[in-house]
Amino acid sequence: MYNSDKPIEQLSEDKLGRQAFAKHLANSILNFSSTDNFAIGLYGKWGCGKTSIINMALNEIDNKVISFTEDKEPIVVKFNPWNYSDNTQLLTQFFLILSEALKLKNNSKVMISIGEKIEQYSDAIGCIELIPVIGAPFAKLVILAGKQIKNKGVQKSDISKIKSEIVKALKNQKQKIIIVIDDIDRLSNEQIRMIFQLVNSVAGFPNMIYLLSFDKDVVARALSEVQNCNGEEYLEKIIQVPFEVPEVDKSKLNSILFERLDSIINEYPESELNKEYWSNVFRSCISPFITSIRSINRYINAFHLKYSLMYAETNLADLLAITSVQVFAPGIATWIYENKSSLCGGISYQGMTVNEQDKNKNNYLEDFKKVYPSSPEIMIDIVASLFPYFARKVGFVYYHTKNNDLRALQRIAHEDKFDLYFSLSLENILISRVILNDSIDVFDLPSLIHFFENCIQKKNFLDYLIELRANIPRIHKERIELLIIGLFSVIGKTNESKQKESFFFYEITAQEECRYCVELLLKQIDNIEKRDEIVLNLFDLLNLKSFSVFANFVNAQELAHGRLASHGANESEQILSLDGLVSVEQKYVNKINSLVKEKSILDWYPFFMPSYLWKCYDEKGYNNYLNEQLADNTLNQIKLITCNACEWSSSRGIGWSFYPERYEEYISTDKALELIESSRHEKWFWDLPILTRQKLATFVLLNKNGNLHDDFSRISQNMANDLLLEWSNTNI
Repeated sequence: MYNSDKPIEQLSEDKLGRQAFAKHLANSILNFSSTDNFAIGLYGKWGCGKTSIINMALNEIDNKVISFTEDKEPIVVKFNPWNYSDNTQLLTQFFLILSEALKLKNNSKVMISIGEKIEQYSDAIGCIELIPVIGAPFAKLVILAGKQIKNKGVQKSDISKIKSEIVKALKNQKQKIIIVIDDIDRLSNEQIRMIFQLVNSVAGFPNMIYLLSFDKDVVARALSEVQNCNGEEYLEKIIQVPFEVPEVDKSKLNSILFERLDSIINEYPESELNKEYWSNVFRSCISPFITSIRSINRYINAFHLKYSLMYAETNLADLLAITSVQVFAPGIATWIYENKSSLCGGISYQGMTVNEQDKNKNNYLEDFKKVYPSSPEIMIDIVASLFPYFARKVGFVYYHTKNNDLRALQRIAHEDKFDLYFSLSLENILISRVILNDSIDVFDLPSLIHFFENCIQKKNFLDYLIELRANIPRIHKERIELLIIGLFSVIGKTNESKQKESFFFYEITAQEECRYCVELLLKQIDNIEKRDEIVLNLFDLLNLKSFSVFANFVNAQELAHGRLASHGANESEQILSLDGLVSVEQKYVNKINSLVKEKSILDWYPFFMPSYLWKCYDEKGYNNYLNEQLADNTLNQIKLITCNACEWSSSRGIGWSFYPERYEEYISTDKALELIESSRHEKWFWDLPILTRQKLATFVLLNKNGNLHDDFSRISQNMANDLLLEWSNTNI
């Protein structure tokens, strides 16, 4: 349902309360009793509804003239001057249309005769050069005609004679001729001048009422330029009765807008609209630009197209807002698009004084004068209403929204949602809102696991988890356990990761994101005994690949209860009860004893957390197992060193740090160095994975430089590779 810009035709179609004005205009025309030429001006800006008012006025005239006798019924002639490409066409077509209207209105010999005379008159002055200048008497036509009139076979004296006959005939008959010329402001300056010359001189016949519609400022300026006169003063001489199109009641425009928006939105699944936020967005981004039915039509058509494509993937209020800006203030939309990095993000709670905010606001206002000079204040209000991070900087904090909430709400202010609002393509959407909702609300466990595995295969499981985490608060509690089971059923099948760039570089992994989602899901359950039950049941799902993630979860709960390495309890992070945690510890030991039979813990990655908790819960059992693995086994002793390497990363690359307290209970640093030195000459050493060799080379370099105990020492991966190359060359 797209809206054309077609004006209304009938009084019954009026929704802006302009019937009374149109009827008054119609009565002014019908009640004019003089036979003199008469001009009415209908003034209004482009798109304000002038044509609709004219149509309603003519509709009222039709209703009134039913009671008129045929010889008094007015004749209405509509002339559209902007249909013609040059001045000659405009002139000749005006008289042609006028003559045809008179001859067709009725079969009276008088009107037919007048129509024929007008055609003769048109032939005589059919060239643009014959149009008199402003203020010149009609007699100048005769002077200007010259050779061109002779070529047409018309004598000079005939022009005055023909016009005199037309004037006399029109004055003696009783019918008013209403000539409507709309959209004069669309014409070129020369054509505008010609229209008023027609009205004032060339076609200034008796019993003719001209209803002229235009933007007064545009026409006055055009007349000033082409006539070198005061355009407004000239209009005052031509227009006897000026009418200004009345201002539209804003509430009526809004009612029409909302009615049309409702009809669009109701075509699609229900969308959420926060009333407080929508109120701010509407006031700042939409209301200033809705000034007419035409503006509503332009806006509705653009929004309908975007919403039909984007309704499931965008925030309704934000899509309404940015569409308005794109339609009515494209310069602002361009600025927003080009400044994504400085706009996106949730509310910043970093301290900022009022003076700093005022300074920021003034700086932006100066910049915005170049982007939107008509009203930089409107621009700053638009940007602040859509982007909470920007709003905070300029002191326009309407609401407090965290960045994760922006994602859940699909707001333009979230960096991952931003680009979609400037696109008409969904090809970059990895996880659609429809499939996200199905996973949350619809899928049974087999379907859910199949969906997760498909995401893993397509390498977009991490994207799904990020979306899921943002939407956890709206998940029904009866679906939580199913989602947790589904996540832990696949958590070990993904090694997906993504590097995020900000002031610092950091990496997020699908496994850790999965763990965060499980923690948040569990927090949605009010009954702590139920949470204990769900977590204990997860042991049946754990395998070698998922156990490390589970170990991180358990350690977080130990710290929340003030146990192990914690310096105090944190009740807000306690998901399990203390009794539940103790039960988890017992099952943990049983599970890891089972898993190490499948694969030595020295071959687990990551190694540290699973082994750390095992030692905490069953130190004797852990030590017995590890000593058995290390006994007379050089490879495993070397593996113990690499298992305890802690990776770091920076803009310079990656590297590893080592902490002796993690391994010296089982092998001394000197012994480890001795083993590495002897092993690097063996073939099996060079068959080790490259990362293992890089870690061992780093270990040697740190000790060589005496920096093993220095947390700030850095041996880069490249430096380790240089040493490995040196070793390789030495062996040769």
